Amino acid sequence: MALSESQTIRGQFGYLDGLPIPVPLTDKAGASLIVRQIAGRRTQVVVPLFLCSFATYVATLVALSYFPGLVGHKIFGAINLAYVLALAQFAITFLTAFIYALWARRAIDPLVADAFAILGRSPVIRSVR
Repeated sequence: MALSESQTIRGQFGYLDGLPIPVPLTDKAGASLIVRQIAGRRTQVVVPLFLCSFATYVATLVALSYFPGLVGHKIFGAINLAYVLALAQFAITFLTAFIYALWARRAIDPLVADAFAILGRSPVIRSVR
């Protein structure tokens, strides 16, 4: 199927924003355009996720270093606020990874499939579902 430069292809899996992807006359240029779009979308999500998780990490370090009376407050039995903050770091790490994985599946994977389709190749799928 030949496409003109003004035609577009929508994402195969109906990604969130639903914007059409312009396909230029050359296959490599079309795939390159999609790769740039992937990088832009990834940056829009990765930077806020990183900043939030890093801010909570720094806040925990500051609390543990400069407010020992506060983090020594007993919450339940021998468990104090310092233990809760340390365990919260694990929860935040896993939550960040989970959010990114869900987002990547909805917003990035369709673009990757489109890039492979433009190049006439099939992606290598190694994930277990």
